[in-house]
Order: sequence, then C-alpha cells, then structure tokens
Amino acid sequence: MKIIIALDSIEIPAWKFNLLKKIKSSSSSEIILFCLLKDSKSSFSNYSIYQLHRKLDAKLFKPSPNAFSKKNVKSLFPKKKYFDIKSIDDSIKADVIIWLNEHTPPSHLYPKARLGIWFYTYGAQYIKTTCDELIGHSAFFQKKETATNALYIKLYSDKPAILAYQSWSMPHAYSLTLSQNEQAWKISSFVPRVLEELTQIGEESFLKKISSQNNLSFDFTKNNTPSYTPNFFQSLVNLVLHFSFLIKRKIDNLRFTRQWILLFRLGKSPSREFSEFKKLLPPKDKFWADPFLWNHKGHHFVFLEELPFSTEKGYISVLEILKNGEITKPQKVLELPYHLSYPFLFEFEKKLYMIPESFSARNIQLYECTNFPLQWQHKMDLMTNVVAADTTLLFHKNKWWMFTNVIENEGGSLDDELYLFYADSPLTSKWTAHPKNPIISDVRRARPAGNIFFKNGKLIRPSQDCSKVYGLGFNFNEIEIISETEYQEKHLTNIRPDWDKNLYRVHSFNHHNGLTIIDGMIRG
Repeated sequence: MKIIIALDSIEIPAWKFNLLKKIKSSSSSEIILFCLLKDSKSSFSNYSIYQLHRKLDAKLFKPSPNAFSKKNVKSLFPKKKYFDIKSIDDSIKADVIIWLNEHTPPSHLYPKARLGIWFYTYGAQYIKTTCDELIGHSAFFQKKETATNALYIKLYSDKPAILAYQSWSMPHAYSLTLSQNEQAWKISSFVPRVLEELTQIGEESFLKKISSQNNLSFDFTKNNTPSYTPNFFQSLVNLVLHFSFLIKRKIDNLRFTRQWILLFRLGKSPSREFSEFKKLLPPKDKFWADPFLWNHKGHHFVFLEELPFSTEKGYISVLEILKNGEITKPQKVLELPYHLSYPFLFEFEKKLYMIPESFSARNIQLYECTNFPLQWQHKMDLMTNVVAADTTLLFHKNKWWMFTNVIENEGGSLDDELYLFYADSPLTSKWTAHPKNPIISDVRRARPAGNIFFKNGKLIRPSQDCSKVYGLGFNFNEIEIISETEYQEKHLTNIRPDWDKNLYRVHSFNHHNGLTIIDGMIRG
C-alpha cells in the first residue's frame, strides 16, 4: 500500500507523529513521500483568547504525555522526499493520501490516489471540523455526553466523503486539554486500523463495506472549519464559564462527600427491580465498589473494591450477606503497593480464581484461592506490558474469551475501547488477539460492568456507560456473534439511577446463585 502524507508543516503534534510511526512499522504499507501545504495557517492562529485558555488549562492539569507537543517528522523519515503540494506532478501515484491538514485538499490530488484522500473530522454530524485544535471543543463546552471523532475517505473531488471509522469518547469533566489529549491519542490509531482492515479483506470488499454501511457523509465546502470557529466573544465566555465551573467544583468537593455503596436483592434470576434493592453503606471514611459474588456452601460472599479516602488506593475485601440481609464486617483479602479493583471471579477445574484490575502495574494478574475466602496466591500474569481494566472472562463454544478495556496509546482513556482475546485455557499467558480489535470503540458501552450471563437463551454482556461522567449508568448488550474472526453485539437497554433521588451514579451489575448486586454513588 503506497501512501502519500499531506502535512502543513514538518513540525507536527505528537499524536500525528505516533500515527506515522504505526504506519512505518507496518509490513503492508509504505509512505512514499510527504507533501507540504506551505504558508498554511490554522483557522485558530489568530484566536488569542482560545489559545490563552488552552495554555492556562494545560498548565493547571498537565496532560501527559502531551499529544500536542511538537515533533519533527524528519527525525522519523530522514530520507523521504518532501514536496510542496503544488509541485506534485502527474508522474506521482499512490494508493492512498492521508490528509493531516485542516484545509481543503486541492482537486488535482484526487486522481493521484486510487483509494481516495483520507482525513479526520472532529465533532458531531452537523458541527464537524478538521482543525486539530478543535478536537473535542464543542462537546466540552456544550457539556455533551460524548465527543465524536471520525475518519472519512473521499474518493472523488466532486462527491462527498464517506465514513470509514467512528468512535465516541467522554469529554473530560473539568479540563479542556485533558479531554483533547485523550481523544487525540486515541484517534492516532484510526488510520493504521483502517489500513490494516483494507489489507486483510481486500480493496473490493473494503469499498463495498464502507459504502453499504454509510449513512453519514462529509462535504468540505459545507461542513468545514470556518463556519464552526467560535469568535472572540464566544471564546471569552467559554473561558469565564469554564474557570467559574472549576471554582464551583472545588467548593462542592469541600462541602460534599461522594461515596460508592452497594445495593442488593435476593432472587433466583437477575433482578432489575432496582427500587427494591437494599443499600449496604460503608463507613464514612471509605467506599465500596465493583462487587462480585460467590456462593460457598449456601452462603453469599461479596468480593469488592474497598478504598479508604485517606489513601485513595483500593484493595480487595470480602464480606458475607447473611440470610436476614445483614452483613459481616469486610475482611481484606488482597492488597498490593498499587490500586486494585474489579475482582472478577471464575471457577476452573474445581478451583476458584480471581482477576483483580491492576492497570497501574501494567499487567493482568491471576490469583488462585488457597483457603476460601481469605487466602489468595498469585498464580501467573495473563498479560504483561498492557494497560487494561475490568478484565472479564467467558467460557463459550469450547473457548475462553477475555474481554478487557485497553489503552493502546499512552495518554488515552481507559473507558473507550474494548478488546477481545481468546485461548483454550484460562491459565495461560498466550492469548490470541481478535482481528476486529478493538471490537468496540465507544465510551457509552465498551467497558465491562460484570459477569456475562445467559438470560432467556441470550448471551448478555453488562457494560458501563461512561459518557458525560464515569458511572453515568450501565447497559445490557446481547452478544449475537462471537468467533475467532467475528464479533457482533446489540445494545438492549441502558440503566441510569433514576429510581432514587439520592443515587446519582451506577456502574456494575452481577448475579450469582440467587443474589443480584450493583454499586452506586451517593453524595453526603
């Protein structure tokens, strides 16, 4: 696959540099030259208030690694040719032109790329822009639940571009630059992913696929940057409102305590009568979250994340729910130098195992229970050198399937992208990555929220809804197809804590042997 890269400068943001590194490392793609649009200026170059806003925000919240720090592309490709875009003649041909430039491509470039000009857009359907500095802008200031980013392919100069890849992210609650940083690192993978898919399925199947699934198009002349650039007054208002919000948030944090609690109900089948759930309140100095259930000799045990506010570092504890609905005092079962949560439990060959979330250790750990319920021994690492969250296993069709949220690029969000792996045994470090990874790139329903279970013959995957805020709600999704080559699920319903005015977040759901349990957040 021969590729031309269109830039406005050899000094490019780090997220674009990362994109080019991925293409360079590919065995199926080759960058043949770079073209530069000389004397091009960003549509935002004269908006001093907005630039000041971003600088103040970055100084306050320090995004790391910074997706917008400048890198010289010649350090990555010192021997490549760099042309003025106007000087590219008819002898230069490529398969694809990657347009990493906010300006409209000149019409004379289209015949040079058999498979079109590929470009990013940032924003929802009617407020798209190709300006890098506007990544996540409208979603952040308008307090949208999600920020939408996409990759488009424009095959002909006189026809609208068609959608090739789309993803949804959560705008950061209080920082513009953190929000933009997380999204930029994620979108740096879009082009390499689509190039890989093109190579795998072939040109004919690829073009047929993106054409048949498309109901969204993009026209540079109607949707591009100038119409959607906030003016001086709007930028000033955004600056004042944002920092006013930060002050109010600081005051609220001093006045109120936010605490995760547990809620449960006894019953043979998974219950959704959440208004009838009984609350389990932790002591005031900590919270309880991520509950997983195990029934041992007729007794209900809850393994959970327990986090003292004084340390802000979680560990795994266990408590028992008695037949009268009362609980025993939690006992600590696993504590490490780093944060632990989401103690996923499963049985294999008559032994009980736990996979606690340990993303800060950059691995996925497996523990074996040696004396129920208090003693656990490290068995092995299922994966290393990975930032993964809420790992959930499923045994189905004689395979073990691992669902886990992964950050592909450091600096990205842990809430956005669900990856799938498979193996013949859960006690192995040799997991095969699914070719469709990430199988979901959508903050509204990617991250696991508990055990996958059967209901009325359907395979149901609970997932978190992390749009707008972490813990906004959870979903039930039906897994329709799962194989070594395909994955498809259908969203069934979304649950938000509207049954209790004192409960304003929920993010997990589990059922086991006659007990259903969730967690939720209260403010006191």
